[in-house]
Amino acid sequence: MQAYAYQAAVLGADLLEAYGRDGERHRRWARGLAARFRARFWLEEGYPAIALDGTGAPVDGLASNAGHLLGTGLLDRGEEARVARRLGELDSGWGLRTLTGDAAG
Repeated sequence: MQAYAYQAAVLGADLLEAYGRDGERHRRWARGLAARFRARFWLEEGYPAIALDGTGAPVDGLASNAGHLLGTGLLDRGEEARVARRLGELDSGWGLRTLTGDAAG
């Protein structure tokens, strides 16, 4: 959801500016969201957590949900490449699994 909210804010700013209005407030909010996302969800291993647990700690786990981050602008090119590589781990030969074969769930 954070990636889609980020994208909506940036595209909303673009739309406002196309009609001569100020979109900076939306861009500032989007930049803040991106910073909060990295601070809370980005793991030292170089990819995003799947969730935050009840204490707010990031949960390390790979799921196809990470694919929703791609193409939204929330991630930089290097981060997108790392997420895309991780998503390759979900390849079943027929498509992407929702979770890795090793997932406890």
